[in-house]
Amino acid sequence: ITRTNPEVAVVGLNEDDLTRRDRKYKKSFIKFDELPISHIENFHHGFIKLLADHTNTHLLGATIVAPHAEVLITELAIVLRHNLSILELASTPHIINSYCYALRVAAKSLLTNQSKAKTKKAKSKTKSKSKAKSKSKATTSAKTTAKSPAKKAKATKPKLKIGALKKTKSKK
Repeated sequence: ITRTNPEVAVVGLNEDDLTRRDRKYKKSFIKFDELPISHIENFHHGFIKLLADHTNTHLLGATIVAPHAEVLITELAIVLRHNLSILELASTPHIINSYCYALRVAAKSLLTNQSKAKTKKAKSKTKSKSKAKSKSKATTSAKTTAKSPAKKAKATKPKLKIGALKKTKSKK
């Protein structure tokens, strides 16, 4: 902990340590501008950076630049010491109008980044399948229109019988 204004606190590994060790990791970077407390206390300069293993299950390190960083870093030190998961940190209730809430937001962003990556892969697979289906539909529809354009025009015109309408009106 460095006693400056704002305070700087670090726990666990940082990005340089992880790259030197050739470890894969994911990062969550939350600016205090994005949180309600920054508008309440008129503080817009800090951030929280969480580093998690590439599977997004456990915290590897954190850096906090904020007022009361020593209080925030203590919670993350407990998460590291007891090997708690990112999901456990994200599901722990925090008061919205406090600096602690930033920890929950940062942990949730790590989890949503993982789910977004999974959904992107799933969407790309379904897009490629739908493209293949649309290509096959386009070729079959092109064949049918090439064979009989007059039949298609007749099929689109609605058939109305005027006499049938008069009969239904007379019954009323």
